[in-house]
Formats: sequence, structure tokens, C-alpha cells
Amino acid sequence: TLETSIGTQAPASATGKTLEFGKLAVGFYAVKDKNDQALCSFAVLPPSYNNSSDSGFCVDMAHAWRLNDIGKERFGDWAEKVIGTLGLAGVRYGRERVWVTDKTPEFNFESEDKERLERHTLLRDIYRKNRIKISLVYHSIPEWMRSDLPSVSKDLVHVYNMQAKYSSFFKDYIDTWEMWNENDIGFYKGTAYHYAAYLKAACLASKRAAPSAHVSLSSIALDPGHMSDAIFDNGINPYFDIYNYHTYVEATEHARLAGDRADYFFRKGGVRPLWKTETGVTFKDHAYLKKNGTYADSDSRKAGNYMVRSMVNTTSMGVDKVFWFLGTATSNYRHMCPVDANGEANPLLAVLATINRLLEDGDYVGSESPPANAYQLHVYKTSKGHSAVLWTDRTSATVSLPVKGEAAVYAMTGELIKRYKDETITLSPLKAPVFVTADSFDVELSPRNAKLSGYKQRKADEPSRMVIDVFFENEATLYDGNKHMLSVGPGSKTKGTMYIYNFSSKACTGKLDVQLSDPTWKVQLDSKNLTIEPMARAALPFTLEAPKQVKGFEVATLNMATDAGRSVSQVRLGVDRRALPPKASLDLTKGMAWRLNCNRSVADAKTSVVNKERQISITSKAPGNA
Repeated sequence: TLETSIGTQAPASATGKTLEFGKLAVGFYAVKDKNDQALCSFAVLPPSYNNSSDSGFCVDMAHAWRLNDIGKERFGDWAEKVIGTLGLAGVRYGRERVWVTDKTPEFNFESEDKERLERHTLLRDIYRKNRIKISLVYHSIPEWMRSDLPSVSKDLVHVYNMQAKYSSFFKDYIDTWEMWNENDIGFYKGTAYHYAAYLKAACLASKRAAPSAHVSLSSIALDPGHMSDAIFDNGINPYFDIYNYHTYVEATEHARLAGDRADYFFRKGGVRPLWKTETGVTFKDHAYLKKNGTYADSDSRKAGNYMVRSMVNTTSMGVDKVFWFLGTATSNYRHMCPVDANGEANPLLAVLATINRLLEDGDYVGSESPPANAYQLHVYKTSKGHSAVLWTDRTSATVSLPVKGEAAVYAMTGELIKRYKDETITLSPLKAPVFVTADSFDVELSPRNAKLSGYKQRKADEPSRMVIDVFFENEATLYDGNKHMLSVGPGSKTKGTMYIYNFSSKACTGKLDVQLSDPTWKVQLDSKNLTIEPMARAALPFTLEAPKQVKGFEVATLNMATDAGRSVSQVRLGVDRRALPPKASLDLTKGMAWRLNCNRSVADAKTSVVNKERQISITSKAPGNA
């Protein structure tokens, strides 16, 4: 017996011992025996897409890291099956990881790490065959080039040479280079100003070796804060093409977070593409996922609901691409995968294909905002007319949708429900969304993220080929990773070296402009004169002296510039009078009973809480004048 995911019996011609290929409608199918036990399942996907080179819904593949999960003997066949299946579902962009394990500055990785190179070459050929472009993300740099801060290079010439080598070798494979994964949490262990310098050197190398390739900022995992602000203050705007962030929250929160990220990034650097290169939903949203990675038939529509909401909530707020995390069924990252551990299709693959069909060449037009948010309707314009996703959380709600011309309603797993023409469609989508196509919809639409209209495209400045990087003695100890600044005591002297790199083809002469935002700070620099040969650097030792008298915690900036101010670097400086020894000590504990009140309880031990603020008050019941 052949059944579809919307519960209707398949046509009689599709039952029996054999299936006639080409006769089944688009959708997800389950094959069952006479006892109604599931034997296998498969998806029938749309035969073609108008846009053969792009897709709005992408997949964070991570295949290059899967060898241990899949096994060396199976890896090639498994990767070909999974990548081919996703290609059929309309995925035209994927995200991969790159190793940087070269042991010498020559970057002769062809001979040094043959197995890993072969794996990347294998993946390159499979992706190319399935017309899937790749965004490649860094997680580290080779150990031999690292400073005391393990994510930071001692010499940016090494970074430049590494990226030039990789970009040249993979230029027919990599569409986008993503410069680090989630640099606002544990994947990056360095400073904001070092990351900015790394990004500049890597971008210059990428553009020289493969001018058509794109460069993406590191993804951020948390709300933008001191780290992101400090990176932008280091003059990075000419050195990247794409903004980037991640979210793993409840599907209903994806719209708000997308709007917040678009607002922040466009304010900092103007309008340019914004991607979400990793996403999924919380385990709360897909608790029905079984431990073995399979779905019950009754759960397929619910699973599709969360995937659809994540995608549409995000793209309708101004995000260009969404990369769904492809975890394996046996891993800790089971974010509702469209394939199982063996690479076989599950209902989510059909949902993914339907979303890409909806967005195949579409641009977001607007959304209808009914009273009290009784339902949600989000509309996209395509070459064939308009497409929309409709859902409601209210089981009793019905929606009247006037359409013009030819129209059709589909399940999100692709099955045709009914066709219409020039009439008002009455729908009761319950908690499972539906996909509707029409020549046009006779409804009043408005953008969901009205703030976007206030941001304009900025003309990109020509990037300077001079890059400034600065190191301080004991930097790993002095750097405040919460406020992302160098934190020192009053009157302290800190030695360091300013490195100025020349990544151009001509020798450079000039002066380094050094300024402090607070005149109570002092910088002693023996010489500001520069003479730098191509692909070399100048080293200028200096001493930074903090003010001796401060009123509290005070912040200043050390600003460095050259190349007529186009190459800039900024270090935030903090000095705290609490670093001074107290003039007297008081014992405040005698006769006092202290009480601590917190306005929210601490999360349970199973929940990971990062940078959550809590309001507290401390009061004393001490007698007398205490």
C-alpha cells in the first residue's frame, strides 16, 4: 500500500508489486505491508527549478567532518547519495569546513595531508556534479603560525599566503569563504582587533587569487555586543561581502532575531547580503524526534511546520539565505535532518524541496497582518506569478484568500490538494502550513521588517592593501574577553609592537598616525616612519602608559592609521582604579545579616546559559548606623 504524507490513498495505478516511474505526483510516500507496517519511504520531488544556480533554502553540510561518523569505506558512497538527494530537492548552496593542518610555511598540503585533500577533492567533484555551490568556513589556523592567543597568527603574511594558496586551489569549488565560525564564543580565542586584521589579510588574498569569490564575516552566535562593535571599529567594511549569523531557538523566535540582526548589521555597514549559515530549532520544538532519528508518520506535518516557520520567518525579515544544519541521526546535533543516518529521505526532504520551489527565483513581497495575528501569510514573487505560505496556530481559524488567475494549494510536503481559478479560497490550515500559488493574491501586503527601508546601499570603499596588527606583552592575560578591551591598572606601562603589512606589489613609504582618545594616556613610539617592501612588514616597538589618577572605570581608544587613513586599527583600553591597593580596610561583617535577592531563578543544570544578566539587590539588617 502506498500512502502520501497528507493521508490520502495513492491512485490505484500506484499500488501493487511494481511502481511505474514518472506516474507519481510530487510528495512524500510511505510503502506499507498488508499489516500496515512501514517498509520504506521516498520523496517524489519537482522535476526542475527555474533558477538553476541559486536557492534560498540551503544546507549546512559539514560532510568534510563526517568521516568518523560514516566510516572511511562508506564515506564516498554516503556523501554522493546525500549530496545528490539534496541537489534533487533544489539545494544550490551548501556549507562545508576546511582543515588548516599544513606543517610548514610552504603550504604544500598536496603532499603533507593527502587523505584530507583527497576528501575535499571528492566532495568538490560531487558538489559540482549536483550544481551545488559551497561556502567554506574556517575553524582554526595551523599550530605553527599561532601566537600565545591560539586563534591568532604571529605573522599575517602566513595568513595571506595560506588563503592565496587555498583560494587558488579551490577556486572552481568555493563560492564563498567564511572567515571563522562563531568568533563570539569558544571557536575563536583571540582579540577583536586581531580578528579584524586576520579578516583583512585573508580577504585581500582571496580577491587576488579568485576575484569572483565572496568573503563572509565570521558568523556570530549571540546578540551583537562589544566584540562585534570592536571589530567594525577596526575598519573592516571594505573587506567582506556578506554578513553572517546563527540561531538555534524556537521557530517562533526566528523572525525577531532575523530583524534584530539585519538592523544591527545594516546600521554598521550598509545594506548587503545577510545569510544565516547555521540554523535549527530547539529540542523543545522537535521533541517528537525519536532517538534513532526516524519520524512517526503523524509527525511529518509537524516537523515540516517548524522547518517552514524557521525559513519563512527568517527570509521575510531581510535574510537572503538560510542554511539548515544537517546533523546525523546518531549525533548530538539532530536539528530535524532531511535525511537519516544512512542518507535516506524522510518527510523533511520533501518539505525542503517544496520551500525551494516556493522560493526558487522568488523575492519576498510582503505579508498580510490580520487582526490579532489570527494567521500568517507571507508572499513571494516568482517568474510564474506569486507564491505564499499560510499557517495559523488557531485550530478553529479559517482563512479566506482571494486569488486572481490560476491558483493551487499544496501540502508543504509537495502534494497537490486542490486547484482554483479567480475565486476566494477558504482554507483551514490548522497547525500545518500550506503552500499556495496564484497569478496574484488580492490582499493588502506590507513588509514585516519596516526598518529595512531606512537603510541604503553604501558604496564600498576600495580596501587598503596596508594592514595594521598590534601585539602587547602579556596580551592573553591583559585582554578582557567580556568587554573586548585591553584592561590595565592605573599608571601601568605596557610594551608592545605595531606591525604594518604591505600586501601590495610595490614598496611603501610613509608615516604611521597614532592617536589616543584620552590625553591622560601616553604612547611612546621611537619612530613613525615606514619603509616596507612588498609582502613584508615593519615592526614599530612602543610603550603605552595608563593615567595614574582615575575616578572609576575609564575607557579610551588607541587609534592607528596609515595609507591616508584607509588602513586603520583600533584597540579599546580600560583602566580601573580598583586595581590600586586600598588606603584602608573596613570590616563590614560585624553585627550584620546580609540577604541576597535575585529576580529570576537560575536555569536548571541541563540548560546552558550564556551572558544572561540578572538584577540583584543586597540589603543589610544591621542595627544602628551600619
